[in-house]
Amino acid sequence: MEDAYAVATVAKDADGVMAYYAEDVVSYSKEKEPAKGKAAMRQYIADGMAKDSLGIQPAFTVLELFGNDDEHLTEIGSWVNRILPEQKWITEPTSASSKRTATSGSVSATSA
Repeated sequence: MEDAYAVATVAKDADGVMAYYAEDVVSYSKEKEPAKGKAAMRQYIADGMAKDSLGIQPAFTVLELFGNDDEHLTEIGSWVNRILPEQKWITEPTSASSKRTATSGSVSATSA
């Protein structure tokens, strides 16, 4: 899942990234209002992609993965961003967790 998400991010394919989010996604970012709903989240992602002139590539680390019930999967992990093609780190690896909950093939995300 992380690899496909990263490929869509590098390709600046907002719809490809959005395939992993649920309709009722709520995403929190520092010093910004939460993006509520898939349309708002898509706009947030598309805006970020439009501003990326460095060729940012995310790299994900899964720390924990478990099923909540028959319909939900929770992933806790972290990520860093790198600049392509040199693969230099532009952010230090974070210990903050990101929680994605998959429901019927979609994902809702929060990050701390």
